Amino acid sequence: MKAALVSVGDEILSGEIVDTNATEISRALTLLGCRVTLRLSVGDDEEGIVSALESASRKADLIVVVGGLGPTRDDRTREAVARWLGRPLRRLPELEERIKRFFEEKGRSYPEEVLRQAEIPEGAEPLENTVGTAPGIRAEKEGKILFCLPGVPAEMREMLKKFVLPEVRKMTGGEAPPYATLMFCEIGESSIAQRLADIWPRYPLLRPAFYPRHWEVRLTVRAKEPSEEARSQLESAISEVRARLGEFIFAEGEVPLPKVVGDLLKEQRKTLAVAESCTAGLLGKRITDIPGSSDYFWGGVICYANEAKMKVLGVSEGTLKRYGAVSEQCVREMARGVRELSGADIAVAITGIAGPTGGTPKKPVGLVHFALSAEDGEWHAVRIFGGDRESVRMRATTTALDMVRRYLLGLPIRERGV
Repeated sequence: MKAALVSVGDEILSGEIVDTNATEISRALTLLGCRVTLRLSVGDDEEGIVSALESASRKADLIVVVGGLGPTRDDRTREAVARWLGRPLRRLPELEERIKRFFEEKGRSYPEEVLRQAEIPEGAEPLENTVGTAPGIRAEKEGKILFCLPGVPAEMREMLKKFVLPEVRKMTGGEAPPYATLMFCEIGESSIAQRLADIWPRYPLLRPAFYPRHWEVRLTVRAKEPSEEARSQLESAISEVRARLGEFIFAEGEVPLPKVVGDLLKEQRKTLAVAESCTAGLLGKRITDIPGSSDYFWGGVICYANEAKMKVLGVSEGTLKRYGAVSEQCVREMARGVRELSGADIAVAITGIAGPTGGTPKKPVGLVHFALSAEDGEWHAVRIFGGDRESVRMRATTTALDMVRRYLLGLPIRERGV
């Protein structure tokens, strides 16, 4: 089954918002074995929406339109769908009453134009909105199925689960092709692809896809059909990937690296403290984004200035004068200092040059030093990251988290990247 998505809204085209709705819908449909062949974005323009519907109907069996169902005059999806279907809009009394009741129950008056949302094309089916006021729409034309959903994410999500996905599940037989997801870090997309290149020709029923982001790579391997042979090929291929690149795989399934590290710390009853310079608290933020992190995370120290490194963490003035703040010697003392200060079992420290200024030929922008200190030893790592200031900081936190993961699993901590 082929699907097409049409996102409606001037704010999407202008870049004011990121279209997360389309991403969420695409993934949900794909998991049910539906192939998304087209995604279009159009403004709040009736002609543009009609044109998008025409294009989508030529490419897909299922069309999902998101947005443009609100009460204002620039919400034109209803009118465009009516034109595409060749049917007039009709105001349904039961929808009008529901909208009025929605406002009355909240003790609010309603503007007259909000009742426009009670209009749907003749012969179409209204979809109940239990979160907001704008009903969705389901219609058919020449064997094509159309769903129109509100653009508000919570409203879209509720209708997607309640109306769209159950129908898709019936149409696809409820059995989607199997897939597997592996999460990698500290290894680039091209390196992964090169090391695994000879695997895929031996498994013709599989389709691998790589998605890099912030020094992490998501590998999703999807089967082309829901057969036993496809499942067997998927299991064998994933086993081969594990055998070759297991040390770089931090999760199977889309589990965030901070959660993986947190779970390991809890399992081993270990505590963690961090010392940050160039990342300025980002590492601590990522760790504490995980609920329950207070069970294992002591906290962090942001020592940006050299004076703070000396006063708070005990970095020696001689080290800073001789080697500088961005050095192996300094970061080792930072890690020791925060472990002593906190009493944590493990401490990790970061210092570097995030840019865009501050680099030299010997210490370029993107140079970051790391150290991990524990009772049984101390480890150092160094990386030179590309990208802007935000990217360098994010990638640095990924390396620091992976050092902790590797330490807890007894894996080698690589001083230099691959």
